[in-house]
Order: sequence, then C-alpha cells, then structure tokens
Amino acid sequence: MIDREPDVPEERRIRFRIGVNLVDVIVEEHDIFGDGVNVAARLEVLAEPGGVCISRMVRDQIRDKLRKQGGCACRFY
Repeated sequence: MIDREPDVPEERRIRFRIGVNLVDVIVEEHDIFGDGVNVAARLEVLAEPGGVCISRMVRDQIRDKLRKQGGCACRFY
C-alpha cells in the first residue's frame, strides 16, 4: 500500500493490521469460522498499523527459517 500511496498525506493512508494464526478453520460458501479465526482477529488488534502479529504456533513453525534469513523485527504474543 505504501508504494501505491506516495502522494497521499499520512493521515489519509490505508494501514492494514494483520493477525496470523495456524489452526484449522471451517470454510463455508461465503464465510469462515472457528477458534483460529477468533485468535487471528485478536492478534490483528495487537499489530501496529502496517504490521503483522503472529501466534506462537506460527513462530514455532518459521523460527529456524527466520534465523537463517537474519532474524525478524517481530514481537511475539
């Protein structure tokens, strides 16, 4: 989004917050349900504007890959 909004004043820019969790979810025609969705929504609130917040389960899955790539400027909850 930052690349798409170079001329937009800071107070009018769109800043997504993303929460990522690693759990099964129930998918129906036009909706998704389950604890995984609820946890991801709570993690989203913890992310800073423009940031991503991941669960411990996600961190555990990607930890070694992050180390090999020089780490991550992340906070884990």
